[in-house]
Amino acid sequence: MIFKNLFSGFIGFVLILSPVWAQDMEREAGSLTRFFPHWDEYLSTREEERSAFSPVYIVNSDRGPSPDAIEMWYQSSDMRVEFDIREDGRIMNPPSQGELEQSPQVWVNQPAGTMSMTVRFEPLLAMSSVYDVVDFELSMQQVNQAMRQTGGVAALFSPEFKTVSFIFDGIVPEAWAIHEDGSRTPLLVQENLAVYRSRHRSMRHVVRLEFGHAPQSMVLVP
Repeated sequence: MIFKNLFSGFIGFVLILSPVWAQDMEREAGSLTRFFPHWDEYLSTREEERSAFSPVYIVNSDRGPSPDAIEMWYQSSDMRVEFDIREDGRIMNPPSQGELEQSPQVWVNQPAGTMSMTVRFEPLLAMSSVYDVVDFELSMQQVNQAMRQTGGVAALFSPEFKTVSFIFDGIVPEAWAIHEDGSRTPLLVQENLAVYRSRHRSMRHVVRLEFGHAPQSMVLVP
């Protein structure tokens, strides 16, 4: 796996854009590769080594309109390719390897300082009210393997991903960890977040997670 300096790009939520932008309402904001750090390395990795996780790129609106009102695009073969940005800022159509190799300039329709981008790891699992813990273990195993293979002394300081945060639309419903013997332990909950800490002693022998309803999204964190 080729995740060069991966630890520097994926710790939590990482700011990657903004200060060099001009003030025009339609302007070049930087190369495509600048907006999608490590995406090429991810796509170059064998599928069986990245089947359970994915980097996800998020547009944040700091002082401007909602993220889905922000326009971002680039030119490819004389065609304008627009990014599909959801209301929560998630980019639904990241570029292909071929488009990354061309590295065209990305254009935006916002003034400088009003938006930024972040990147995070997510498990490749459908939203559900019930999850087998083994699926999260595979996601974290693959991410941590990528970290260990960054190479050099710096790899010794890369974080180990061992926690899953579940993000809900509103207050978290019931959130339980189910143990092998059928007993259950409540997950750590704060407002719209529920947290599964795989290495915590209270989570020993957990086989399943159950929620009152499916989360909106999930994030792998150290």
